[in-house]
Amino acid sequence: MASNNDSVILTALSTYIDQISAKKILSEIVLTGHTNMLVSKMPNVKFGQTIPVITSNLVITQASSGIFSPTGSVTLSQQTLQVCDLMSQEFIPLNGANTLEQYWTNNTMTSGSTYDSLTPKIFASVYVSDKTNKLQDFIEFIEWQGVGAAGSTYSSLPPYDPTQCTGFLYQLEQTGASASIVTTTFSSTTFNTPQPQYSTTADAISILDNLYAVIPTNLKDQPDLVAFMSYANFTRYTTALRNKNFTLNNLNPLLPGFPGQSINDAQAISVAWNVQHPGTNLRVVATSGLSGCDNKIVIGPAKNFWFGYDSDKDSTSFRIWKSEDMNAILFRALFKAGTQVAYPQYCVVATGK
Repeated sequence: MASNNDSVILTALSTYIDQISAKKILSEIVLTGHTNMLVSKMPNVKFGQTIPVITSNLVITQASSGIFSPTGSVTLSQQTLQVCDLMSQEFIPLNGANTLEQYWTNNTMTSGSTYDSLTPKIFASVYVSDKTNKLQDFIEFIEWQGVGAAGSTYSSLPPYDPTQCTGFLYQLEQTGASASIVTTTFSSTTFNTPQPQYSTTADAISILDNLYAVIPTNLKDQPDLVAFMSYANFTRYTTALRNKNFTLNNLNPLLPGFPGQSINDAQAISVAWNVQHPGTNLRVVATSGLSGCDNKIVIGPAKNFWFGYDSDKDSTSFRIWKSEDMNAILFRALFKAGTQVAYPQYCVVATGK
């Protein structure tokens, strides 16, 4: 029965939420990293490929005449970059229970019960965009935190399975290269609590100063010197900069000096996620590949880090087709990924404590 103030009786209806008038579907936003805009890339790798490495020993002596007596030497060696084969598959049923026909998407699907492609178009468009985004984010993660069969992970809650491939941290810390790298530590607690403007207490800025100090002297003039860190650490670092009245806009020039980098690449590295450490040539860059790994900062020339893959299109293209046998739309992405560090001795790996 209606109350005295009701003219319309609604007790037999559920409240209505409009689910079909929106003109677009929102896809999940995933942070994509910047690593592959900076590092060396090796395409067309089907399984493994070597990186030729030359190390020379220059010995200077007093000039003299007479018997030729060589004192210098050059050592030829190589690093092997091996890629892993990776795949993602999905099954989207077209008719029956738990299909797009039974939910709000049915209002935008084509008429008839037979479909020859992923429908509705608005769903298909966002689906493809979301898969591309997630695939690129996975590659960035595995490029840094992949541990292969080693099993132990760098993040307590990694967003993807790190055992699929081996990344830069694995190459530097869990192979023979660990004997060559420069290691140091930093205070995670101090890094996580940027100090106010006039504080004399150590903060993220002084921590970066200390890390820069342990970089081998012969690397400090490299135009592509980079400190890679997580987004969380980068935010703490830039907060410390602002607290000390540094103007971030003045610390964010484009990066035309990076090998193989076009202006478009440099512009794509958002000024919000890279700054030049004051008074140095060290570029501090945030990468989603180190997400959840706030206790690691890796420094070195960008060209020293190598990422191997098969095709440029693998991370942005995949197959979506109709299976008549299964009455479903099938999705498959196939790609390869692998990492290597040419000169481990030119890398600084800092671990938080």
